[in-house]
Amino acid sequence: MSSSSSDEADEVFDEFVDEVVDNFIDTVIDGHPNKSKRRAYIERAREQGHNQLWNDYFNDNPTYPPEMFRRRFRIIFE
Repeated sequence: MSSSSSDEADEVFDEFVDEVVDNFIDTVIDGHPNKSKRRAYIERAREQGHNQLWNDYFNDNPTYPPEMFRRRFRIIFE
């Protein structure tokens, strides 16, 4: 193997390594685009749920008795 072909191989390898390192640096600086995904927001009508809970357990005429509330939400009164 002549020294000129060895020099060409070294040059090709150096260019490859430079490209890989440049791509790595760009990725680190720019950040990973896949990691910035946010979860989808799902509207859950929390206000309506609060009103339903209040009406079921704490209203003047509740749907369920206090024992059901304590069992359902594992409340222990001492």
